[in-house]
Formats: sequence, structure tokens, C-alpha cells
Amino acid sequence: MNKTSTFEVEEGTSKNNENPPSPTLTKCLVFTSAALWIIGLLAALITRFSAHSNHSRFRYSMLFKGNKYYNVTTCANSDIAAYSMQNDTIVYNHNHSKHSYNLMWECQKNFSTFIYEEYWKPKRHATLGMVFSTLFHSFAAICMLPAIYWIVRLYRKNKFASLSDLTLSLFHIAVILMVVELTIHMGQSTFMSWFSVVELYGLKFQGMSSLNTLFLISNSLDGTFLWLFTITDLLFSAGITALSYMTLSGDEHVLSKNHAYLGFAIGAIGVLSFLSSLLRFTSWVTFDVVNHILTFVSFALLLPIWLIWIGCNLNWVPREQFQSLLRS
Repeated sequence: MNKTSTFEVEEGTSKNNENPPSPTLTKCLVFTSAALWIIGLLAALITRFSAHSNHSRFRYSMLFKGNKYYNVTTCANSDIAAYSMQNDTIVYNHNHSKHSYNLMWECQKNFSTFIYEEYWKPKRHATLGMVFSTLFHSFAAICMLPAIYWIVRLYRKNKFASLSDLTLSLFHIAVILMVVELTIHMGQSTFMSWFSVVELYGLKFQGMSSLNTLFLISNSLDGTFLWLFTITDLLFSAGITALSYMTLSGDEHVLSKNHAYLGFAIGAIGVLSFLSSLLRFTSWVTFDVVNHILTFVSFALLLPIWLIWIGCNLNWVPREQFQSLLRS
């Protein structure tokens, strides 16, 4: 009996003396994630401005207007065109003269030159910078996940247990989708740019025609991934909003109310960004610009501030408070 009672007392004492995990690693990960977001943003901006300063900006409207490479009006002339559209029907032109054949070849050659100068050259110029930007953003997202997991643990044993589990799932899925998206874009961009050089210098008998085909494939893949990963913004917004709600409604007093308000702002802007991406069906040019602006504000500017603020809040909270929350 005495041995049993002694064992029970010692077991209880060891539990009380057990130290929960320290927030030091969480603070380091949060600050590291914010720094990587900012570095990735600067790398992307520098790359974009550098490409635009050395090359003309590619616009689809230039395909249908006059430019320095070829005359659209002349090349669209029905006398030299291979076909024409009549009442939504393709009508092929079989009455080509030698002059029209020569002019058609000139138009095709100049169009390929236009695609190479205005699309592939800037893309290759920006490849290295976009690779670094992608790597920084991927590591930023990966560093953010363990920090969010540690913070969510503070809410797991209170009335928000179910919501905290849902929040962690939202961040898990969002981070995985973001890393997959960035990896696919980086692989597509680097491979297409490299292969365009192979086509031009290694396969001269068909390089120019293949270059135009690569142009179509590259843009179709961009469009596919654009729709496929639009949900990422919504998942991040939902996770940040849920964390802000638990901060305002809970009794933990780890994150400040102003930080929660910032989280609500990021969530609201993220939802608007998601809606604007859907509204691109109605007006692509208008809502694509709106979507890029909202995404830049929420995830390029406000998200690093939100992460840095988390690190500062964790630094201000006494260690004893963390131990009390994690033991309760």
C-alpha cells in the first residue's frame, strides 16, 4: 500500500513538472516565413521590372493590331489567307498565286519573329528570378505551417476545439496546394523556355512552327493552372478568418484584437479576390486586373505583416501563460 501511494504521488509530481514546448521555435518560424515572403516578393518585382525594361510587354491585343513586325491588315487579307470565316464556317482559299504564297510565307515568318521577340525572350529573361521567387514563397509557406499548428494548439482544449481542427486543415490544404502550384509553374516555365531554345537552334527545319505551337501550349497551361489553384486564396482566407475569430472570442489573450482585425481584413480581401477570379468569365481584362491587385494587397503586403505581428505577440506573452494554456 505504501509503495503504491508513493508511486502515485511521484507520478503526479512528474506531470506537474513536465515542461510544454517552448514558443521560441514558433517565433523563429513565423519571422522566417515573413522574411521569405518579403524576399520572394522583392525577387518577383525586380524580375518583372527588369524584364519590362529590356523587352516589350507582350499583349494579346497586339496580335490583332499593327506592330513593328508585321502588318495585321495585310496578313489577314482574304487573297493570301489560307482560309476565311464566313457565318462561323471555315472556307479554305485554293486560289493562291505565287505572289500570295510569298506574302503568306512572309507573314508567317514575321509572326514567328513577333512571338519570339515579344513572348519567349522576356520569359527566358525572367526565368532565373521567378525560380528564386518561387523557392522563397514555397519555403515561406512550409515554415508558416508548423507555426500555425503550434498556435492552434492553444485553442484545442477550449470551446473552439472543432474550429481549431478545421482551421489547421484549411492551412494544411492551402499550403500543399500553394507549393504544388508554384512547383508546377516553375517546371512549366523553365522547361518551355529551355525547349524554345532547343527548337530554334537544334531543329531549324521545324523550329519556327514548333515555337508557335509551344506558345499556344504554354498559354493554355497557364490558363488551366489559373483556374485549378484559385481555391488556394479562399482556403488561406478562411483559415486566417477562423484564427481571428477564435482570438476575439476566446480567453487565451495570446494574439491581440488588432491582430485579429487585420486577419479579418485579409480574409475579406481574399474572398473578394476569389470572387473577382470567378468574374473573369464576364470581363477578363477588368477582373483579372482587380484580382491581381487584391491578391498583391492581401498576400504580398498584409500577410507578412500578419506573420510578423504573430511573432511580436508571442514575444510579449509570458512563458508561464503558454505553459498554463498548453497544460489545460
